[in-house]
Amino acid sequence: MLKLAPLVVVLAVAVADCVFVQLCSAAEAAAPPSETTTTNRATELATLSDGRVVPGRLTRREPGEFGFQPQENENDPGAGFVPLEQLGLITREVEHDRRSPRIAPPLRAFLGGDQRLSGRLVELTAQTAVMERDADDSARTQRVVLDRAGLIALAQRAGEAVVWEEGFDDPALPGWICEGQAPVVVSGPLDDGGQAGQPNANPADSPGIAKPLTGSGALRITSVNGMIRHRLAQPLRAGRLELAFGERVRRAPNRRWMVELVFRESSAAVESKLQVILGWSEETVLARSEQGPGLGVQRLNRRGGWRRLAVSFGPRGVGALVDGRELARGGPTTGPLAEVRIVADQVGVVGSEGPESVAFVDDLRLVKSTEPLGRPQLDPQQDSVRLVSGDQLFGTILHADDREATLEFANRMLKLAWSDLAELRFRARSHPARPLEGSFVRVEWQVGPEPGDLDRLEGVLEGLDDTTLTLATNRAGSIVVPRDRLRKLQPLGRSWRWVLEDRPRHVGDDDRPDLDPPAPEGASLEWSFTWDGPPNPPPTLVFDVLDLVGEANALYLSDLVRDGGMRANLLLNGQPIDYLNRYVQTRNDRPERLRIPLPPNTLQPGPNTLHIKQTGTKDDPNNLDDWILLQMFLERELDNPHSQLE
Repeated sequence: MLKLAPLVVVLAVAVADCVFVQLCSAAEAAAPPSETTTTNRATELATLSDGRVVPGRLTRREPGEFGFQPQENENDPGAGFVPLEQLGLITREVEHDRRSPRIAPPLRAFLGGDQRLSGRLVELTAQTAVMERDADDSARTQRVVLDRAGLIALAQRAGEAVVWEEGFDDPALPGWICEGQAPVVVSGPLDDGGQAGQPNANPADSPGIAKPLTGSGALRITSVNGMIRHRLAQPLRAGRLELAFGERVRRAPNRRWMVELVFRESSAAVESKLQVILGWSEETVLARSEQGPGLGVQRLNRRGGWRRLAVSFGPRGVGALVDGRELARGGPTTGPLAEVRIVADQVGVVGSEGPESVAFVDDLRLVKSTEPLGRPQLDPQQDSVRLVSGDQLFGTILHADDREATLEFANRMLKLAWSDLAELRFRARSHPARPLEGSFVRVEWQVGPEPGDLDRLEGVLEGLDDTTLTLATNRAGSIVVPRDRLRKLQPLGRSWRWVLEDRPRHVGDDDRPDLDPPAPEGASLEWSFTWDGPPNPPPTLVFDVLDLVGEANALYLSDLVRDGGMRANLLLNGQPIDYLNRYVQTRNDRPERLRIPLPPNTLQPGPNTLHIKQTGTKDDPNNLDDWILLQMFLERELDNPHSQLE
């Protein structure tokens, strides 16, 4: 039986919003149409070196010179400027806005160092993964090429599998059946009452729908009788339909347009319908049921610009939300979802007076609910495919795109649709990343309407303006982040950094379900790399580790380490350098960064070999510590041009 975790969560949030919707509905009707209540110039908060938290803006004075301008000095850019390297955490003051019309991207790419990047998969090859992601809140997208050697997994959102996506970019509307004067696909500037494809007479009257939300086209619906419908190849018992819709708020008596979900048992002659009526005759959005479950409905005011509709359904009930606010909820459906319709029709006598009413639909997605999955079984020497059923297949992932993945499995080729896939996980392939130099930061930003829809990356801040920041990364190239979605920015100092390992590696001899990966790789790890820099002064070798026994007094098993056992010894070109345990200062139940200075002349021009060799206890050489190496890199700190506050 499918567990509708996404539906339960969505409805729980909606219940909490009910009072808010009732209290703010009058203000919402009076407010000017807009997609969000935030602006790109929203205040940011920075923690200074003395612990004070001050409002202001992250800014750039000259190329490569980033810092923070306190709000109290915003009219005098030369006063109070604090260099980036002297700042603590930077956060945005604005509360999370649930009214974004965008749907969270379907896939997440997981990288080392707890990094992740969301988007749509274009193509996966033996060397790279190409993804498309939103670069800002316009229709502009960015194509990103990820180094497959640094890719841990590509995964769908937890508890979901995408069944169908529609961007309304193809005028032929493949997969749809058209009836009457059916809606049509338009591209370029969108119109509202004129000829399809022509600009609005006054685009300011319809903010947010001057162009498609995603891609090159959108579906245009007019106030005449017509519809398009899509029949599912496999009826769906439980899931969620999401789409973006936009219109200019205008009433047209006896005319309406709606999204209609049709539920039908294959053996039953009667079908039930859930209708969400989005415009034109009413001043509010409403929902109704035909031959289906009874609905409790809370009308929500119509609003101009792009908005987001989400309809959940299944054995536990149905629910409809607009911009994250509850519109309706009811009992379980009478059967699986069989058909999706977008309908415009007339009710009663329609006069000829008044302009034609128009609405738009874009970015439609249908997902099915799946059982939550536990941790996968991992084999660091093989790729694996995890199905939504929980089954796993091991082999070599040869290729994937937005439709399916190809796995070489047991000497045969197996093609699997994404509707059956939970994740693709890739074997460990140690390959150094490209070196980076500059002001390192860790950035976290919003990519969807829910609080947990966050991406995070670490890299060099290389660009900043009023609307975006640009981050140079070692595995994904340059990434553009919209500033109005920024949640956190953590400065990490100025340095040159070369990542040698960014895949989690399990050192030890025991299967540990509490570690990721749980399967051990043994007592020894080895890396080979070519050094083309000067041997002296040598860089620092940096490790991020988890669950490594430390030597410090009063730490768990520290006496064994001080006695010469359970050590993670470090060797460079066969020469003992140090042991990692000496630098662990905590219980290491959270990631800890260790910095080990390399002695002069140990790093040689040309080929080098690095080893970590784990020892047992004196009494039992086979009794090994089990711990995780999260990442490893060579680093040189750069001179800080801002040694004093200006």
